[in-house]
Amino acid sequence: MVPKNTNFIKQVLITGCYRSGTEYFSLLLSNNKEIAVTMYTTSFMRYSFNKYNNIALKKNYLALLNEAKQRIKKRWKMNLDIEIIIQNCKKKKITYAILYDQIMKNLFIKDSKKHVWAEKTQLVWREIPEFLKMFPKGKAIIVLRDPRSVLASFKKYTFNPEPAYLGAIFNCYDVMQNSLNYKKKYPSKVLIIKYEELVLNPKKIIKKTLNFLNIKKNIISVSQKDWKNAYGLNWNNNSVFQNQKQKTFNIEQSIYRWRQNLNKNDVRFCEYINKTFMKKFDYKFSNYKNNFDVIFK
Repeated sequence: MVPKNTNFIKQVLITGCYRSGTEYFSLLLSNNKEIAVTMYTTSFMRYSFNKYNNIALKKNYLALLNEAKQRIKKRWKMNLDIEIIIQNCKKKKITYAILYDQIMKNLFIKDSKKHVWAEKTQLVWREIPEFLKMFPKGKAIIVLRDPRSVLASFKKYTFNPEPAYLGAIFNCYDVMQNSLNYKKKYPSKVLIIKYEELVLNPKKIIKKTLNFLNIKKNIISVSQKDWKNAYGLNWNNNSVFQNQKQKTFNIEQSIYRWRQNLNKNDVRFCEYINKTFMKKFDYKFSNYKNNFDVIFK
């Protein structure tokens, strides 16, 4: 059962490009006992939102709930109690917001101490305006990372043949561009986190995040050996450059590893496409001479 005092639950969407440190950020944030942080469990904005219109019709919202139940059971071995959700929604006009909130509460708000839920889903920053429309008191957090680091990690991570990995360059462009737009449009609703600042000073960044979420208790542990994910399991780093059994990773290497793992043309192209936004987010350029202006003239 969901505790009775969840009428003041606040909703948070965490997103960013793949290989940007969104998992590291989510694990840090989940240290706080007032917030339930999960990763991918519902992926509501990806798999459910706007997929079952007209959602107010019983056959449509039941189809959404049944699909979510089966997917979550198969992928995460968690049981979504549809009957309780339907009971909680009686005498209400069903909306996507109500269903998303009820699903998250049913799965993750198990005690009265937690009054914020947050779900991390990659690549859904374009859905942030819809999320904020769904939840007037909700907030969104975008984690950004140096596009060259994202590219280096994705190049090693992906199974797709070359040059498909170069798609990461354009995803970085899009998330940085939209981040700036959202910050102007929703100044109190959207927080931008830079991965490099997060790993170098995690306590400072998480305190800033908790203040943004109006959570007064800023107590967290930055010791990775103490971290548990949303399913109560010990966290293993998901770096593609290190053994996942290693409990910690080299922070400085994670920031500058692209220097040893990208060729000059990778770097040049990444910097050329993202130069405008790299400047705005204070990413320093390499000393490689770039002649793409001539090529694309």
